[in-house]
Amino acid sequence: MKKLTAYILSVLIIFTSCFSVDALSSQNNSEKITNDGLWKYTVSDKNNAEITGYLGREKNISIPEEIDDYTVTSIGSAAFYNSDIEKISFSSSIDSIGWWAFYGCKKLSSVELNDGLNIIKYGAFMNCHSLKEVSLPYTVYSIGEDAFGVSCSTSKNIKDHYSKKVVSKQIYSDNKNFTIKGYKGTYSEKYSKNHNFSFVSFSSVLFCDADLNGTVDDNDIILLKKFIDGKAKLNNSEKRNCDVDGDANVTSSDIKLIERYVMNEIPLGKLPVAEHIEEKTDFLYGKTMYCDGDSVAKGTGTNIFGSDFYSYCNYITDTYNMTSVNKSVAGTTIAKQKNKTSPDNKSILERVKEMKGSYDIVLLEGGFNDLFQKINIGEVTDINDKSGNYNEYTTAGALESICYFLNENYADSVKLFVLCHTRNANPNQYKYWNIITEVLDKWNIDYIDISSETDFCDINDEISTQYFMYNKDKKMGDGIHPLAYAAKKIYGPLIADKLNDIYCEDVGISFADKNIELGLGEGYYQSPVINGQYDGYSSRWSSSNPDVATVNSNGEIVARGMGKTTIRYCTNDGKTACYSVTVKFMAMDLVLDSTKLNLKCGESHTVSTSFLNGTTAYHISFTSSDSSVANVSADSGVITAVSSGKAVITCKTPSGVVAQCTVTVQ
Repeated sequence: MKKLTAYILSVLIIFTSCFSVDALSSQNNSEKITNDGLWKYTVSDKNNAEITGYLGREKNISIPEEIDDYTVTSIGSAAFYNSDIEKISFSSSIDSIGWWAFYGCKKLSSVELNDGLNIIKYGAFMNCHSLKEVSLPYTVYSIGEDAFGVSCSTSKNIKDHYSKKVVSKQIYSDNKNFTIKGYKGTYSEKYSKNHNFSFVSFSSVLFCDADLNGTVDDNDIILLKKFIDGKAKLNNSEKRNCDVDGDANVTSSDIKLIERYVMNEIPLGKLPVAEHIEEKTDFLYGKTMYCDGDSVAKGTGTNIFGSDFYSYCNYITDTYNMTSVNKSVAGTTIAKQKNKTSPDNKSILERVKEMKGSYDIVLLEGGFNDLFQKINIGEVTDINDKSGNYNEYTTAGALESICYFLNENYADSVKLFVLCHTRNANPNQYKYWNIITEVLDKWNIDYIDISSETDFCDINDEISTQYFMYNKDKKMGDGIHPLAYAAKKIYGPLIADKLNDIYCEDVGISFADKNIELGLGEGYYQSPVINGQYDGYSSRWSSSNPDVATVNSNGEIVARGMGKTTIRYCTNDGKTACYSVTVKFMAMDLVLDSTKLNLKCGESHTVSTSFLNGTTAYHISFTSSDSSVANVSADSGVITAVSSGKAVITCKTPSGVVAQCTVTVQ
């Protein structure tokens, strides 16, 4: 009875907790209208407001810093869709602009953005034909594709000659006359270059350089600490350099980040404002890839875009010069079907099991047709059940069989499952997507959820038609099949980035020698040991105490003073390795383990050396007076007896100290 009571109470607690969270979430996410009737907004979990619409009639507007006692921090998706506003300015509290936020604002000609703005998402100012230029603050570190696609337009209801399907078509041409004004050395400059925009520089920014001397070191940290304590002042240029978290203020959080950067504990790319400045290592070029899925992975099936079928698989293959096989079939399910429409209608499971050869990448996708054909969703087996015996006529069981097969036959391949966007029109989709992710988590197979990465919400017919295949009955995009434009601009780059991240996670960097002793004035170098495929990366070396030992951009060390220092190696992908260096006074004396040595022909002996306390030498050279009798390796001191006779082995330190050993070979 006690157990039953406890069980009932636990269920009630869980139910009450879930209800409370859902109720709060629903309350916070429900759209509100301000007391003055001008703004639509929602409230986030952090009690900040996001603008979701403007109800006023003014053409020249300013985003307020607060509405109804909430701080406004973001502009929501399509918040100003097709608005006839002409000018807009942002308050200092805004940090992000959402997908398609100002889509189709054809009269918008002036945009005044604020310092502290970090993110401008996909298509934010798409189809803003009157917008000719924009000034970007130094704090912007992420800009989505087509954020300034002011020349985009959409053609609807096009009948493809070959496929007989009715589609939409996004027409986009780079507007080379569009100008971005910003700061040299920031992401704005890189974005402009990558998108063929004209870039006009206000001045330069060198992040972390507080004293404007062109280098980043401990002196910058000292100056910043004085600034925080009110003992020093920074001008505007110095503040821009040191605001590495992008909040438009220089605080102790910036100092902590800069300290970690100077110590090479983090790379430049881990500083928020510099997140996308450095090029990341690309692992995908020249790889082999197997793709399988349904119509989304197969493509839209239209010739308008230059190919009968074009999907994100094509984008990845073409972009990275891959050799690939795409076995995707429209209408196919993950699970087997007992009543097939045709003998050739194999499931994704059945096709995967027929895989032959080796592949660097296995890219899978599916689930829509399991949902539409009401395949039994099934259940995930116990975490320890790796038997390979599953109900393959359920979605869960079929996917487990796929995971088992890949685990047995393609253990070394990078594997990724694509969960396509979710549609508000079919809430049951979440049940299938949740069971799919549960299976993948059990089998430790990576996946990418497009819905969590994008904002493919049902905003309006025009945007839906721009990205999805046209449904002639509903006169809009079908919300399921991404067009080639979406595959190239959104799906493809997201999936490629995820694959690249998986490769990067598999890379390990270390040093073989963790502790090194050098004599004063000696030089030294050891290369990092890299496990995994890692080519074409960029890196940075640093010494925690340059007064003890300095290190150049090639990793070459010079011992400058007595003491200890840590040498760090940091890649632009965030991989870090280090080793310790102790510098002692140069060797004043050199003692060998023996001054006389008797060996038989063929025998070997390694010379052991020691020094006076507080002195050392790393580089000792060894020579033989007669290598026909006994030779010695120049660096390691391994003596090998060759023939009868005597030879003198000489050991010498960089400071000129010499010791000898006479070798007699019998």
